[in-house]
Amino acid sequence: MNTASLKTAIITGGSGGIGQAIATRLAADGFAVVINYAVKDAAGFGCTPMN
Repeated sequence: MNTASLKTAIITGGSGGIGQAIATRLAADGFAVVINYAVKDAAGFGCTPMN
């Protein structure tokens, strides 16, 4: 991946629902995605590292 063209998205509420769908789509489109969530039990729910 060319880091000169790397874009980063920060998704709040990204562990489920619409936030998860947005995070998944942006990651598939080549964005580096940072996911924020408010509930400790949601950590990692629905999140898979993508290389």
